[in-house]
Amino acid sequence: MIILCIMIVFSYMYNQIILLVLSAISLLVNAIMMLIIMSIDMFRRDKILDIEALKKQGLTIISCKECGKENVLEDIFCIFCGDRLGEENEQI
Repeated sequence: MIILCIMIVFSYMYNQIILLVLSAISLLVNAIMMLIIMSIDMFRRDKILDIEALKKQGLTIISCKECGKENVLEDIFCIFCGDRLGEENEQI
């Protein structure tokens, strides 16, 4: 009888431990997914330029001769294609 009670308690605890481990794994996977999503969003937003705000700050906006996208002249390289920016690029 005592052995049966111990087995019942152990089986109940065993199920709870399994649920705890599965919950911890699920939490870890969700945290990693959230970090990945936030990193991708950060890199995507990093290339969005607010042209009007940049012009108000006195920066010169030019188009890249390689990809045609708008960049700040004060940057050395295009933030989209990596081509070198310079005086030969078209000012906007």
